Amino acid sequence: MCLNVDSKGNVYAGTYNSHLYKSSNNGSSWDTLNIGELKKYTEIKDIAITLKDYLIVPVSYYHVNSPMSNKLIISKDGGLTWDSIGFDNKYIYRITVDKNDNIFITVDSSIYKSTDDGNSWYEVFKYEKSLNASCFFVTKNNSIFLGTRNNRIFRSTDDGEFWVHLTKDLDSNIRVSSLASPDMENRIICGTLYDGYYVSFDNGDNWTNFKFRGMTGDIPLQIAPHEFLDLAYDGNGTMYAATYRGVYKWEDITSVPNANEEQKNVIILPNPVSSSTTFKFNIQDESNIRLSIFDIHGNIINTIAEGMHHPGNYSLDWNVCNEQGNHLSSGMYFYQLDINGRKEVGKVMVVK
Repeated sequence: MCLNVDSKGNVYAGTYNSHLYKSSNNGSSWDTLNIGELKKYTEIKDIAITLKDYLIVPVSYYHVNSPMSNKLIISKDGGLTWDSIGFDNKYIYRITVDKNDNIFITVDSSIYKSTDDGNSWYEVFKYEKSLNASCFFVTKNNSIFLGTRNNRIFRSTDDGEFWVHLTKDLDSNIRVSSLASPDMENRIICGTLYDGYYVSFDNGDNWTNFKFRGMTGDIPLQIAPHEFLDLAYDGNGTMYAATYRGVYKWEDITSVPNANEEQKNVIILPNPVSSSTTFKFNIQDESNIRLSIFDIHGNIINTIAEGMHHPGNYSLDWNVCNEQGNHLSSGMYFYQLDINGRKEVGKVMVVK
């Protein structure tokens, strides 16, 4: 799924089954846009919106025993009518527009640039084909970011002519899935699959992993661990998150952590775990708490503790079983500690 927001606040969402939706009321309801003869295309890969509010969308069609077909289409009337503007049968994945209305698109393993609404293109950057481009983003100071599924983030500060690799602080096995900025100076959010989100406070030079903290409002826990597909900021305090389960709003975007914020209250020893482990944490005031375990699909596995607790240090043991008393199989799981509504989420690795 992919997202974008135009200058009027309309939110657009594209899906893998060729549906393109539009919301004019901050996501409360959605209308389906007709893409006409292109309805056979089964995947809408991304949505770019120019300064004129033109929609530019790469689409792909897959069919058993048939080669993949691709098109780049444009709408100049809010999605009512569409025209093809090239790159037929090329592998197109991500597209973005900078503050000067230049359009950038990933084609195969290259980035192409257009300065005339997609009428002509030229190559500006070539990267390793194995990296698999996953997201594009342009900041308010016109820095352009490209994220890949293989933990790489590149940045250009000169209209896409020169690119720098920036990911020394990201774990080697993460999959970058989305990039956005909540209209804060030099602050960039990087959403990943399976590893929460990273925040940069210096325009991408350094990154800090905050796992799943700050995720309040309408984004539930079961999305946070593994389903960042795309992020879009509306400029008015709301971040939209595209997930496998739908579109969610992060309305308290000012809760994005500060660089010096303490990251973790919970200590898990041992982790990875085989037969038993202990969760250690501190409560400052009398609080209603809930400590739960979830699988990677967001399903609750077990609740270790819940209810009112006095201030103090706690050590809670877990026997690596579900609620029925059955031992869990090897794999990645997640804990959530909820203290009076403030949630902390992290990984628990089970190894047999």
